[in-house]
Amino acid sequence: MNENERNEHFKEFAKLLWDELREANGGGYIDVDATDDGIDPTNYRLLIAQRAYDLAYHVIENAGNIDLIPVTADAVATIPDLTEWPPS
Repeated sequence: MNENERNEHFKEFAKLLWDELREANGGGYIDVDATDDGIDPTNYRLLIAQRAYDLAYHVIENAGNIDLIPVTADAVATIPDLTEWPPS
């Protein structure tokens, strides 16, 4: 696997998620510790779970006829980045 491909391929997804996490925290510093349970007001875990689902759906939807068993770096490289969230 090309490490640069792994680090860069879904960078727009990462930016979308990061921006949404910051927005959930009122645009401030995201501060968590061992006692953080992900519950309101930010509910980071729920947001991350929702967006992980969105990314998984996006990957499956864009995999087309790729044989995903076994998954290869070449197969993953053909899936476009997620540049905007799907409608909720």
